[in-house]
Amino acid sequence: MNKLHNRSIRLQLILVLLLISLLPFVLLGLYTIHKTTTVMRDQVFEMEMEYLDKSSIQLESYLQYAESYFSSTATQEIMSKYFYSDLNYREYSSLVSVQRWLGNFLSQQNITRAAYFINFEKNYVIGNTLTGFYVQDDETENILMSLIEESEQQNKTIFWTNIPNWDGLKRTGKNGYFEIEGITLFIKCPMYSNSRQGAILVSIDSGLMKDLLKRTDSQNSSMTIIDEHGTVIYCEDSSWIGKSAEDIPVLDEVDFGTDRNTCYIQNSSGSYYASYLKGSNGWVYMTLNEAGRVESSLNHLLGTYLMLGGCIVCLLLAVILLICRWLYTPIRGLVMRIGSAGEDKTGRVTGNEFRIIEAGVDSMMTQKQLLEKQILLFQNSLKELFLLKLIKNQLSPEQADKEIDEIGIERGNQSMAILVFQMVSQEDSGSAGLLQLMERIYGVLPLDKTMATTIFNGLFVVWMGSSQNTSEFMSGLFQISETVAETFSEEGNTISVGISEVFGDCSQVRSAYYEAAASLAYHPQTENNVLLSAAAEPSGPYFPDGLCSQLNFSIRNGVMEDVEKALNRIAKSIYCIKRDPRIYEVYVIRLAASVLTMTEEPDLEQKNLQDALPEHIAEGLARVYDVRSMCHFFMKHLIRPMMQAIGEGNSSDQEELSRRAVTIIRSGFTSDLTLESCAKQLGCHPMYLWQVFKEQNHATFSQYLEDYRFHMAQKWLTETDRSIAVIAEDLRYSNSQNFIRSFKKKTGLTPGQYRSQYRP
Repeated sequence: MNKLHNRSIRLQLILVLLLISLLPFVLLGLYTIHKTTTVMRDQVFEMEMEYLDKSSIQLESYLQYAESYFSSTATQEIMSKYFYSDLNYREYSSLVSVQRWLGNFLSQQNITRAAYFINFEKNYVIGNTLTGFYVQDDETENILMSLIEESEQQNKTIFWTNIPNWDGLKRTGKNGYFEIEGITLFIKCPMYSNSRQGAILVSIDSGLMKDLLKRTDSQNSSMTIIDEHGTVIYCEDSSWIGKSAEDIPVLDEVDFGTDRNTCYIQNSSGSYYASYLKGSNGWVYMTLNEAGRVESSLNHLLGTYLMLGGCIVCLLLAVILLICRWLYTPIRGLVMRIGSAGEDKTGRVTGNEFRIIEAGVDSMMTQKQLLEKQILLFQNSLKELFLLKLIKNQLSPEQADKEIDEIGIERGNQSMAILVFQMVSQEDSGSAGLLQLMERIYGVLPLDKTMATTIFNGLFVVWMGSSQNTSEFMSGLFQISETVAETFSEEGNTISVGISEVFGDCSQVRSAYYEAAASLAYHPQTENNVLLSAAAEPSGPYFPDGLCSQLNFSIRNGVMEDVEKALNRIAKSIYCIKRDPRIYEVYVIRLAASVLTMTEEPDLEQKNLQDALPEHIAEGLARVYDVRSMCHFFMKHLIRPMMQAIGEGNSSDQEELSRRAVTIIRSGFTSDLTLESCAKQLGCHPMYLWQVFKEQNHATFSQYLEDYRFHMAQKWLTETDRSIAVIAEDLRYSNSQNFIRSFKKKTGLTPGQYRSQYRP
């Protein structure tokens, strides 16, 4: 029985050792396979990005060469000659220089199809092989003029563009068209002038473009180019060219949110890896790789690694079986020792070395944490003692300078101040209340700015420091004090906060403490959460005129939440700093005067507002002495009655105002009408008119004006014989091309097509 038992234990040990030994190798093998396939996939994507970079650079280099050629001195002389003088295109000698100039450019490039020199003023075109005048149809949008406007808006003189199949250029007296279609290089002429004299167009041969963009690596994917408007302008699949990327199922799945990326897409036609790159001209260069082709090579590699891994595992099994025979006896002895482990009567771990080591490590970590906590408490105690010595003036400047380094207080704070906190509450329980105060304030104080804290004469004293300038530092202190006050306000307690002047040397801590403590003497007993400062008051006016304007605007709009917020901010800005009591009275009167000016505004019912006011306003203002009484008086006796009176008259007044504005639009839509000019005619503020108009008509002023002008354009096109140019001018468009583009965007038809289709 013992032999069988020993054999069973032996087999179990061997099995456990096998599993433990194989686990790292299995994990390592899986990680290696995953890492290798990821690297190979990334290499494929890097090759795609290199191809895209190379292709975009080739097109950019072509553009730079064209810019250099057409901006040369010789070119400028030729352009100047034929832009500013008449040209008889029938004279062979007059055409040779221009055609030779264009032909010389084409001969040095291997992807061009034709080049044209177009003069918009003379209405003629000179090509490298074809010359003639042209006639522009007013009913058709002039794509070339649209490109001129685009170049002016984007401040570009030369750029790539895509011109669709367009018959805008017709040769006078001859059959056929100038061959301008597809990817085209557009050069504004003259290049560095605001003039709209003309342009040079270089048409690109799509077949030669394919040879230029041909791949030299082992990948089979081809290039697809999408312009900045989302239209496919080049692709080996000609059925895609001219279509919007959103209309092509494969391209519609790609998210072009970044400048360059490779993403996985899947739809009904299959799965693909799409790599794209955005060029400097806004175009997107993209390649598509079938996911199956990419994954097949990776799967082949995965199979190879699995076979190799299986061989290694078998070899390891054989080695482990041999080693287990030699290690059986010592391992069995170790197992027996572990099995006999236990604890003595005192609870100490005995008999198990592993548990003893683990318990020892846990004990050391616990002792380390306790030691760190004790060191921190000791440092804080030293800082507290140092602050007390400074307040009591028990250190000379030399001693203070030496001790500040020993206790770990950082130097270099150019702005320092003392804050003192005092609980002013009937439920104050002496030291217990002070400890509660300290605990709550510690949760608000920024630790990076807190240099030391202590309790002195029943006050909680905080020494703050920062490298900020004085104004930013003081602003932060007021914010901290206000946060503390709001925290205690929620519990129904009252707290006073004193802030000293800003100082820069620790020798001034004593005087700063007494400044902050002295400020607590100014404390209106009925005001909760008083925020006072003994610091020097900043220069400049204190009265918040901007907040008063915001308050009046909120009262007029009837938004009670905004009114309460603005009034509370005004009250705090007035009472947060210690001032002469007479200054408080002046500011309260100024605020009341600012609110009462609304009773004199012409677009409000003055009588209703005046009747809503109390009889003795001055007596009520005399009883205002803090934030609470100020907010109470103004809300109850001034603001709420005025808002109620404004609301009663607003409904009918707003309807009348909106009706008058609509009348002005319908009678003056052919003029340069704006929201400001309409508001001036109606005698109201533009923002008020904008808000009322939108509420009454469910559209903004500009939207309504644009829609009405569009309605009149449709009416004139179907009911009158007015020309498109006259209609565009009457509707205040800068030119007829802008009108054609805007009309087509709304209806999908040009004005001429709309007239032909809908005119009776």
